[in-house]
Amino acid sequence: MATSDPQRRPPGGTVYGSPTPVRPGRDRLMTAAVATGGIGVLIGAIFATGIFAGGGDPAGVPAPVAASVPPAPSGAAAGSTDPAPPPPSPTPAQIPARSFRSVASSFCLAFGQDGAEVQQRVCSGDPSQQWRPTPVVGDQFTLVNAATGGCLEVADGSKDDGARLHPAVCDGSPEQRWRLAGVGDGQLSLVNLNSGRCADVPSNTLSSPDTGLQQWGCHGGTNQQWSAG
Repeated sequence: MATSDPQRRPPGGTVYGSPTPVRPGRDRLMTAAVATGGIGVLIGAIFATGIFAGGGDPAGVPAPVAASVPPAPSGAAAGSTDPAPPPPSPTPAQIPARSFRSVASSFCLAFGQDGAEVQQRVCSGDPSQQWRPTPVVGDQFTLVNAATGGCLEVADGSKDDGARLHPAVCDGSPEQRWRLAGVGDGQLSLVNLNSGRCADVPSNTLSSPDTGLQQWGCHGGTNQQWSAG
């Protein structure tokens, strides 16, 4: 008669009996369910943040605000601008005055002491020897005396050699207009617009101050050359 061994256990069991058998297929179904549930929770959280809601911005990031554009002034087309007005022309008082010294005689162009003619005088810097080249048009100037406000003019509008230079009330007439033509070495000639002749120191008065000046056909001699200082 066989006796039972209390230490023997049924194959695959425990001291309390056989365990519940595990089915591999059932474990795989459980794992898939858990994974699917996790994915659903994640997608729900993403939609809750609004990332994909209507293509808007992520939560917490404000949408850009369009800059405000001031309306165009009444009567003006949008984007159009009026040209800036040209600067005003300088008045004679705003133009620096300068002296004109004869290269030949070293005397300066000046209002005559008697006021009747323009002379060469010993340079002193006196206002009667100072002239403001005031633009008229293009390269044309009037020479306005700083002391009197009168203009350098060819007497009677003459076009002849030897016509005298004298002071006159400024009126912009051709006999008061001059071209300051460079002749090299910083020197220039004073060419009258009306006659085409040059302001000239008569050759027989080069050493004589307080003598009158004239116009003469331009020849480039030193008695028709002036340095502006």
